[in-house]
Amino acid sequence: MNFFFNLKKNQKFFFIIIFFLLILTVVYIFLKEKDKEDLSQVKEVLKNEKDDRPNEPEREKTIDSQKVVKEKLEKEEVKTKSQKKTKFIKEKPVVENVENIVSDSKEATQTILELHQGLKDINGKNSTVLKSTTKLINETYYSEEMLNMIIGDSWKNADNQTKKKMIDVFEEYIAKNYIKRFSKIKYPKFSNLEEKKVGKYKMIKSNLILSKDEKVSINYLLSLKNEKWKIFDVLLAGSVSEIATKKSEFKSFIKDGDINPLIEALSKKNKILLTK
Repeated sequence: MNFFFNLKKNQKFFFIIIFFLLILTVVYIFLKEKDKEDLSQVKEVLKNEKDDRPNEPEREKTIDSQKVVKEKLEKEEVKTKSQKKTKFIKEKPVVENVENIVSDSKEATQTILELHQGLKDINGKNSTVLKSTTKLINETYYSEEMLNMIIGDSWKNADNQTKKKMIDVFEEYIAKNYIKRFSKIKYPKFSNLEEKKVGKYKMIKSNLILSKDEKVSINYLLSLKNEKWKIFDVLLAGSVSEIATKKSEFKSFIKDGDINPLIEALSKKNKILLTK
């Protein structure tokens, strides 16, 4: 009884509370619908992004397609360069190319012809023959390259003065060995030369004809030095390398990288080489 009496007494306050609750309810419903709408928009955006993004097979297909296009462009570029190069070669006179080959071949062969002619002229052991033969070796042999291959690191580490001494005694050694051998041959002859390209080198094949039934196969290896082909190795019987032989002979005279003992040994050898 007292409750209703008090409620009636405070009727104005009651309506205020009811009104406030209604407002809260409306606000709650509005916010809830707003959240649903926002969530729906987010889902739609995500869906659109997903639809715009290619699936995995399609993405791989796109990458493969790009790769094919790239490879095709690279091939076209190579093809274009090749065509330009071919066009340039075709535009050059054919006769000029042939002349260059013949000239180059002639120069390599000419070195061996020069050597052979000099060896044929050996007919004694006098000082004139020694001088001319030493000069012949100097002009036809690539002594620096031979010594580099024979001696190795010890040659590379030697000073210029020591190298000059080594070259002089080495060329004298080769010249005297030629004189010793060819002074015993009455009428040395050489067969026609056959040339073969071995990488950046040239090989000239020949035969030293000693008699009607006897000949020695000699192959010369040449390297280009100052625009002239020079001999850096001689293969006797087609396989016995002069470099390999000399490397074995000279090894014991090189002491702790010093080639001076080798120079002294060759100098002594040179003094008696033509006396026997």
